[in-house]
Amino acid sequence: MDAQEKRRFPRLAASVEVECQVIEDNNSCPLSFSSVSKNISLGGICIFTYSEIACGRKVELRFLIPGTNELINAIGQVVWVELFQIGEQTSKRYELGIEFLDISPQDQDKISMFVFTHL
Repeated sequence: MDAQEKRRFPRLAASVEVECQVIEDNNSCPLSFSSVSKNISLGGICIFTYSEIACGRKVELRFLIPGTNELINAIGQVVWVELFQIGEQTSKRYELGIEFLDISPQDQDKISMFVFTHL
């Protein structure tokens, strides 16, 4: 069974601006950054970042559904990290696969409507 067959939710290739904040276990200053998504589904989102965030780390995510003023707030967990490099470029970028852990039913509905109307 390949990765596509294992997916629980359809993914939509979509460039969405995402505000992220790594949730720290202690009182240290949390890492905050802006990102852009590669794809999104009801179960999670794939984003690009210049910082490698370890698998298992929790992140707070905020983004607008494109073409609307619908703000999505979610807590997610990094489930995979891959180095993303274009040609011979030396600046490292990473793709992060983030699974939604805590997201309201209303925000799930907004994502679902966006994904299924654009597939």
